[in-house]
Amino acid sequence: MDSFSKTPRFVLKADGLPIGPDTVPSNRETETQVVFGFSSKEHYDAFQKVCSDPVTPYPLVKGYLQNQVEESGGRLQLVMLDADSPTQEVCPAATFQATLTSIEGSSDTVPVSHQLNFDGESLRYDVRRVEPRASAPASG
Repeated sequence: MDSFSKTPRFVLKADGLPIGPDTVPSNRETETQVVFGFSSKEHYDAFQKVCSDPVTPYPLVKGYLQNQVEESGGRLQLVMLDADSPTQEVCPAATFQATLTSIEGSSDTVPVSHQLNFDGESLRYDVRRVEPRASAPASG
């Protein structure tokens, strides 16, 4: 898995709220919040083609991320990055804080800190921390 991914610019909403996949955190004592995030309309369109639920993209704004980080209450908060389906087998994820930092710094990339692995039996994602492997690519 790459150490960096394109910075997400959109989240998916249903019924007015950001949505994400169901997860089972590797540390069962840590509550996890995950939202689907997309770096471009093309990524969202590919996801939408295989998604049966009515969802809409919404700009990922600093205010939303900042409020969520401030109210985290110790839970792990992740943005699932450019998933191609609601059941993608393996997908990278970045923390809300790293995503907020990338957006505030106008960075084209965000560091990947977690990997989500789909479990076809439980129909949920296992959350795993990944170790960074490289320095950030140049920002534009």
